[in-house]
Amino acid sequence: QALARLTSCVLQGGVDLPYQAVRHQIADAINVVVHLERWHGSRGVSEVVRLRRYAPESDRYEWDTVAVA
Repeated sequence: QALARLTSCVLQGGVDLPYQAVRHQIADAINVVVHLERWHGSRGVSEVVRLRRYAPESDRYEWDTVAVA
């Protein structure tokens, strides 16, 4: 969901780039995504994934899970 929000922010920012180009740029720029969750009033890492690439044919990012809490 964070990567979808980032895509939306770029597209709403008035940048004249095609949707797929924005998604490719994000996949090229971001290597690791750390997912945090709130547990009993504090935050902790729940998952770490390595972003491999953007697959335009399926409109999905491909990633490998590095760690799960």
